Amino acid sequence: MYLKEFYIDNFRGYRKFKIKTDSNTNILTGVNNSGKTTILEAISLWNEIFSHLIIRARKRDSNLGIWSGDYRFGKKGQNYIDYRQINSVRSFGYRDIFYNLNNRATIKLSATIYVNESTQIEISFIMKEANGNNYNVYLDNHDNFDFRAFNTIF
Repeated sequence: MYLKEFYIDNFRGYRKFKIKTDSNTNILTGVNNSGKTTILEAISLWNEIFSHLIIRARKRDSNLGIWSGDYRFGKKGQNYIDYRQINSVRSFGYRDIFYNLNNRATIKLSATIYVNESTQIEISFIMKEANGNNYNVYLDNHDNFDFRAFNTIF
């Protein structure tokens, strides 16, 4: 299993950016201040959101294909993270993570996880301004996400 592609939208200096990786070694190169660390921070932030949102379902949801005990992402209305709790990104203020400091923009971080020739899954998270010092984070296209495949893979 490895990260096959990673997509960044409206995060720091990246308006829209996609990186494709190899199952072996991947190296980011570039001059100082060209965005190498930003890519790593975006991947780390995706992982932090994943860890924050992943929970075990307490009851079955047949509309989503979730069984009791399966993993799912978050609960409606409870997907907030205080910006000061984010450890994966060097940030001094609430707006620092948004492209051009535009906190009205929506950040999208998407990872395609490759398992084998017939199995891969894309997991995309949305991050928006909420209220106070909070970001609202949630699984993109939640109601159409393939939770059965996700729970089979993970």
